[in-house]
Amino acid sequence: MTFQVNYLSNAILCLLLLPLLRSTAESTSPPTPSHLSIVGSQMYIRSRYIKDPIPEATPIFDAFGDEKLFQSWSLYPDSKLLVRLFRKGAGENT
Repeated sequence: MTFQVNYLSNAILCLLLLPLLRSTAESTSPPTPSHLSIVGSQMYIRSRYIKDPIPEATPIFDAFGDEKLFQSWSLYPDSKLLVRLFRKGAGENT
């Protein structure tokens, strides 16, 4: 559930809002940029995936859903690492 609440739901909402944010920014006179805030946490530095990254061939859902790799203590920092990576990628692609 941490993966869904801290990362997935926010990422999907952001992606769904982007077209609206862009059209709103373009429709104002003069054009004014829209803003979207994504809150993160420095707990990402405790993610196990910083030292041991998920292999590129492994889908993220498989990595987070693998019962053999489940570690309850790492769910929060792992999800915050994904938030950080999403923010970085979203900033580069807007």
